[in-house]
Amino acid sequence: MPARNKGKKLTLGDFQGTAGYDKDALPTGPSGDRDTYGSRGGRYGDRGGDRYGGGGGRYGDRDGDRYESGFRSNRGREDRWGPRNDDSGDSRADGADQWRTAGRSGRFGDGSGSRFSRDRDRWGDDRGDSGSSSGYTRLNLRRKGEAESGDVRSTDSTRNTSNSGEEEKKVLADRKFALDDVSTVKFEEKDSALEKAMASKGEVDATELAEGLASINLNEAKGVSACIAKSIFNSKLSLKELASAVEGKTDARIPVLVSNTLKHLQTKQGAVQFVKSVRSSGVDFVALIAEGKTGKDLDEFLAKKNLHGLKPIGDLRGFVESTFTNGSADDVFKHISSSFDDKVIVSDVSDLVCAALSKQIFADPKNPDLSAIDSFAPLMKRVLCVPVEDTDGQKNSLFQLQGAWFDAGKAKGVIKQIFVKSKEAGFFTVDAFNAWKEDSKNKTKGKMPALLQVNSWIDEIQPIVHEPDEGDDEEEDEDEGEEEEEFDGKGFLGGDEDL
Repeated sequence: MPARNKGKKLTLGDFQGTAGYDKDALPTGPSGDRDTYGSRGGRYGDRGGDRYGGGGGRYGDRDGDRYESGFRSNRGREDRWGPRNDDSGDSRADGADQWRTAGRSGRFGDGSGSRFSRDRDRWGDDRGDSGSSSGYTRLNLRRKGEAESGDVRSTDSTRNTSNSGEEEKKVLADRKFALDDVSTVKFEEKDSALEKAMASKGEVDATELAEGLASINLNEAKGVSACIAKSIFNSKLSLKELASAVEGKTDARIPVLVSNTLKHLQTKQGAVQFVKSVRSSGVDFVALIAEGKTGKDLDEFLAKKNLHGLKPIGDLRGFVESTFTNGSADDVFKHISSSFDDKVIVSDVSDLVCAALSKQIFADPKNPDLSAIDSFAPLMKRVLCVPVEDTDGQKNSLFQLQGAWFDAGKAKGVIKQIFVKSKEAGFFTVDAFNAWKEDSKNKTKGKMPALLQVNSWIDEIQPIVHEPDEGDDEEEDEDEGEEEEEFDGKGFLGGDEDL
């Protein structure tokens, strides 16, 4: 019986080709050709046989069935995992040590008979019937402009590398994996943030507006003014930032763009709030959209644009303050009437006018002068109700009168008399009284005692609401739909003057 190395522990050097091969050592890996992973032996063994028994056990290398193949049976030896102990000769299959370099099989190899072998292996690049194995070729994916790498990885030590470049090109051409052979998708930014906001009816900030105006074609910029107006209305953009974005631009379409934007904003905010926003911004929009126009020409231009609120009112507040020092409400009214037509909103001075009215009513706290309401009525109506009702301004004026009444000693019944007489004079509406009643944020002194005296009266002046029948409801719904469609057509979705 030839000497054998029983259970010899192999080192890394023992696996380096045939030079390190020791036939008496334990099997080192799959090498069979019948089962899934081998070329001659059992599933993990290295002798011929069936899946579990035969010449090689599932994990051992003895003859026998599943339970007598070296890991259960001690027949002939006591080592549970040792090699076979008989004199039948070499127990290793031919070429069992060549599993690292053999080109015959392998799950991911490319030799004949492999599980995944076809005319071309799944990952390899040699034909399955050639008898050679190239293992796999690393696809040389590279960016354009970079030098082509000639590094080709192979597990076949006998491969002729002189043709590796051509083979690689063939693989890349067949599979179209290389970046040079595939249509490259470039995600270029074709639209500015302004254009995207226009398309989605979104909003932009100051930077996005400036960049967008520098890149878009205003002749094709449908909806740009609506987008800008919406951004201002929702406080993502300010009127001052709009003016800065168009400052210095010589494009003749810029004035039209600005005027369209202002019209959209006026529609959304309402005339009074729009005028307050424009004047508080400190921007001279007349100079932007009507450069060089003055007097009658300017009035006609603003009337055509329906932007009367843009007309400058000068230092009207300074005039009102100085006039009330020595003059009367009638003097202020005459000045406003001669300086501005009825389409110009002058509610900016309503607080000054109401302060003067309160002062005159309570000049003698013990004897309130309610006749002052009549003398101030024309001026109060001009600043609070012409050309449109300024409900918010009226509400604030009611708080001013309430505070003056409280500071004067809150005489019983007086505050109700003031409210009733003011309504009769026509400069406070029911909506203004309701707004005053429901406002809980204004902390002017005297709200609760005043409300106790006027609450029932406010309930009495509410308009009578007739409950419509079912047919009327349907008509109202139809009307509302028509109004909404009209707004969509002329509001934020369109209706611009041509740029």
